[in-house]
Amino acid sequence: MTVDSIRPSSSSWCSRRTLPGRCRAAITLNPPPNRPDPAIYSQAPVLATAGAATWDNPDIVVYATPQLVGGEWRETQWILNNALVSVHNHSMKAAAINTRVDVSYGPVGIGMPKKPLMSQMISLAAGGMQQLSIPIPPAVLSQPEQALALFVDLYHPFDSDTTNDHGESSSVITLVGAGIGAGTSFDLGNTTNSPITYNLTAEPNTVQADVEFAQVTVAPGATQSVIVAWIAPSGTSATSFTVIARDGQGNLQGGFTNLLYSS
Repeated sequence: MTVDSIRPSSSSWCSRRTLPGRCRAAITLNPPPNRPDPAIYSQAPVLATAGAATWDNPDIVVYATPQLVGGEWRETQWILNNALVSVHNHSMKAAAINTRVDVSYGPVGIGMPKKPLMSQMISLAAGGMQQLSIPIPPAVLSQPEQALALFVDLYHPFDSDTTNDHGESSSVITLVGAGIGAGTSFDLGNTTNSPITYNLTAEPNTVQADVEFAQVTVAPGATQSVIVAWIAPSGTSATSFTVIARDGQGNLQGGFTNLLYSS
């Protein structure tokens, strides 16, 4: 038997050795069979399944909850010093190692400018959840009853479902006497170089909420206020209404939720 007869083939040699320059085939890293699903409450997939979406995001807590004292709603604090953001891993089989969480903030409204607030890497066990404490900028806290919107984006290279990676919180709290009719205004913004036309709808609600204009066009770089009229329910109760903005093709542009506490 000669030496040549026992020499391994080139493919066998490449599979058994790791020598620079010997193997020309690229190594492809495929996604693992069990992939994580980092997630946050996201309005888009809720609406895609005909659900009732809210911009009082259950995974993004910005305001202190009013307390009922002596038959009247009261607030001991408006905005929390630290917002609470809950991030979940919906996969029950794969951990979400090194998930990036980006948080930005801006004024409450739709299409308003945003500023980056923080970015953090976290790891979630399969089926796990982690709550992050997000410091609110001092400039925001220094303004009494300042409304604040927060936006959270998640990133993971092997995310099995990217539709639940963007969560928005854009809401205000209103304390009002029972049965009183009033209105809430919020802003539509345009940070682009072209006009934007928003088609607005008040989602089904129990306070007879009605948007002032069903369609509003905002010039580039401009903002425009929109008024929503409503009637607070009788008695002591907590309710809400949500306004959703879509473009001419029906694509979601954003939303706004007003939490009403009547007494």
